[in-house]
Amino acid sequence: MRTSNPTPGPDADAAFTFGLATAVALAALAIVLAVRSGSVTLLSGVVLIMAVLPAVFIVTSCVLAVWLGYDPDVVDAYRLTQSLHEQAEEESSST
Repeated sequence: MRTSNPTPGPDADAAFTFGLATAVALAALAIVLAVRSGSVTLLSGVVLIMAVLPAVFIVTSCVLAVWLGYDPDVVDAYRLTQSLHEQAEEESSST
């Protein structure tokens, strides 16, 4: 029997967005500082950004989703993806 969990509200949405932005910005900043200090070459830094940032994005979104109480059902993820596509279409049509 599944217990009924209330859906996260707008504060959870804001915390999720802020957490993702913070994690990706900090990871990018760490890579940039490593390149700037000379401990990583520029080419390695670009490869790190292409390989590490998507992983940071996925891991952070999973951790935040569990922590903030989002339902882990695939259907909800599909709805979120669809709403993001609709939001992007609205932004592109308004410009």
